[in-house]
Amino acid sequence: MDPVKVTAKAGAARPVRVAAAVIRRDDGALLLARRRPEAHQGGLWEFPGGKLEPGERVVDALARELGEELGIDIDGATPLIRVRHAYPDKLVDIATLEVRTWRGEAHGREGQVIRWVAPRDLAGYRFPAANLPILAAALLPRVAVIIDGAAGDAAGCVRHVDSCLAAGAGLVRVRLAAPVGEGAHALGRELVARCHGYGALLLLEGRAPDALAIGADGVHLAHGAADPAESLPPALRVSVDVGTPADLARAARLGADLAFGGSLEPSEIEALAREAHLPLYAPAPPMAAPAAAAAAAAQLCRAGCQGIALHGSRSDGLAQAIHSARAALGGELVFVSRPRAAG
Repeated sequence: MDPVKVTAKAGAARPVRVAAAVIRRDDGALLLARRRPEAHQGGLWEFPGGKLEPGERVVDALARELGEELGIDIDGATPLIRVRHAYPDKLVDIATLEVRTWRGEAHGREGQVIRWVAPRDLAGYRFPAANLPILAAALLPRVAVIIDGAAGDAAGCVRHVDSCLAAGAGLVRVRLAAPVGEGAHALGRELVARCHGYGALLLLEGRAPDALAIGADGVHLAHGAADPAESLPPALRVSVDVGTPADLARAARLGADLAFGGSLEPSEIEALAREAHLPLYAPAPPMAAPAAAAAAAAQLCRAGCQGIALHGSRSDGLAQAIHSARAALGGELVFVSRPRAAG
């Protein structure tokens, strides 16, 4: 149902299959559990869950574990990311689902410490290595937009970005006029302010110094662009274009945090997602109508991509496509199996 994000060589060992949950409250806070001191990776924080029993579906295992560990009951969850990670002593295969609705009050039924943590505070928590890609995926939105702000109409670009944000885009990737002078910097700073006002992220396509100058959340290194000569600042998220194994190797070399897939067939996107080391946004069909964007978003979610990247001009109904894609992704649930009543 979702791809494997390989964070280490799997080797020949049989993996320990685990179901994990990103449980998100309406205010955006995430539920973390602290591992017991005597446990493997003891004292670190993690996303709740546990091992699958033989023949058990991921969502059923998750429902069982959340009931046993936290005292909550779920009917379904949305696929988010799957991580395969090799520790020195074991190989784990973690299928992670996002949970937004449940019944009951979460509490540590097994004596474990649990805590609701706002996204802005997560940097102060230490996680097992296998949880880091899950954390990255949990902090990224499902719907991204790609905007060309290099046309020179700054006011029109701001209005266009505003409409995308109002429709629910959580990440804006923008290209500004090159070379990036003070006028482009001013536009970039205005777009960053608009994005942050909506709680969204902005990635600048181009150079890291320009991204830092405008206060962007990250920098996008486009396909064909030269690799930076110096290490990228840790304060910036780094995204790259990917479409081949060589692109994935480049992403790993640069320490990329996320990636955008190229114009590939659905089967190619799914294969790329299986080999990716990081959250992957895949493109919607060019000039996609709202219904087509919604269908593409749902398919990409099932394939295990982080979400959908919509690319459009200022007059092609992009805002409505964003709204439709968000609605489709929010409803892409895998339901828990329930025993049928006798008779």
